[in-house]
Amino acid sequence: MPIWMAASVSEQPVIELLQWRIFEIVPDGERHFVGRNAQSYNGRVSSSIQLLDADRRQGITLSGRVYVLIGPPGFASVCQYVWDQWCERNQVSSYHDVTDELSEENWQ
Repeated sequence: MPIWMAASVSEQPVIELLQWRIFEIVPDGERHFVGRNAQSYNGRVSSSIQLLDADRRQGITLSGRVYVLIGPPGFASVCQYVWDQWCERNQVSSYHDVTDELSEENWQ
């Protein structure tokens, strides 16, 4: 399965994610959205999350892109594949899923 670079923020300032999770890199604590782009259904990994607004179900990443979280958290194998490839390319050997540490009532 091919992996490609994301469009620029000016071309795609907002991404809606389905079947999303939030992963935290250990030990540095950097967090990323991982999910399925609601338009293309491709797997997606964000740059590091800078601001997360659980009430509005969105976050802003280091790139300045806004990610809108659609529906409850979920899992898709294509998303895990893209995350695994991203980790390999960025030499990330340890991470954990912090999605459930956030208030579940905000995601329903």
